[in-house]
Amino acid sequence: MDPALPAIIRSDARSVVQSEWSRAKIEALGPFSDSNLEPMIVTMQPGGRSGHKPYVRQAEQLAVVLQGTVELTLEKDIHDLKRGDAAGIPAGNRHCWRNKSKRPSQILIVTARRPS
Repeated sequence: MDPALPAIIRSDARSVVQSEWSRAKIEALGPFSDSNLEPMIVTMQPGGRSGHKPYVRQAEQLAVVLQGTVELTLEKDIHDLKRGDAAGIPAGNRHCWRNKSKRPSQILIVTARRPS
């Protein structure tokens, strides 16, 4: 494949991880071999969450709520986000996601990978 061409990831060819305990489905929108971006879509069912407690990623993230509402705990602050809202998560910040609503929610998360 010519590296100058954009990578195409078909919706029916995504790598999917289903997590029963977190009530979430994670769909990878990559990998892109020459990119420092790691995009994914996280779909959380009602009561779903990203973890039992906030966690730290050593990479910057950008998140956009595509559907529904979610709660983002970022360090000690709690933010309620709705469809269309975006959040920048600095590297090294403790955070977690939770769907407190009665409908599924969906978030696009793009993580900046460190160049190798």
